[in-house]
Amino acid sequence: LAGVVDARAAAATAAEPTGPHQFEAALAAVGPIEVIMYDACQMATIENQATVRAYSQAIVASQEWVNWDGIEYELVIPALQANPGMSAAELAAYINFSTSTGKERTYSAVALDERWDALTAAVDAWAFALEAGLPEYRYQYAGAFHGAQTFWGDPTARDLYDVASRVYQRVDDLTIQQTSLAVMAAVEGAVLDEWHVKHYAYAHGISIFLP
Repeated sequence: LAGVVDARAAAATAAEPTGPHQFEAALAAVGPIEVIMYDACQMATIENQATVRAYSQAIVASQEWVNWDGIEYELVIPALQANPGMSAAELAAYINFSTSTGKERTYSAVALDERWDALTAAVDAWAFALEAGLPEYRYQYAGAFHGAQTFWGDPTARDLYDVASRVYQRVDDLTIQQTSLAVMAAVEGAVLDEWHVKHYAYAHGISIFLP
């Protein structure tokens, strides 16, 4: 609780409008937090994860909007009291499970460790490959991007795994296919726990900004 208060105070004392850089400054002042969880909409993005990577071991968030239920604290707190020795991964997975008992439509728990670092490395290599192939495969990219899973309330955020999968299927280029598969595997490696309703059949737990 003291960490939360300190984080709020640090953000409130800044002179400029609140932004991700101020959130990072507050987290740096508070110190490492084992699990960061969001009762806020559309926060399960790789960009948001990058903001908190250095300050936490895991993150729990939704790819879509968050209803009145959100994280079910009446389940999480007793579970943590019963087993205060839970690892960050165990706690994140349980928090994520709690969200499935309400009226949410997506939620995921993601590791913020070397598995997430491997994901960003895979995405970087994929991006370079896509850039190199842009003159030849522009229309294939457009089809893959347009068809990928989006989420209510934010059409610019698309499921990262699904985008990579669709690029792999549409682009007949060995390097692009290999880097697409690497992104898909890295997403599976970083996601600790994920669930979604049938409406989001192609959701895998991590979104990427793709306007």
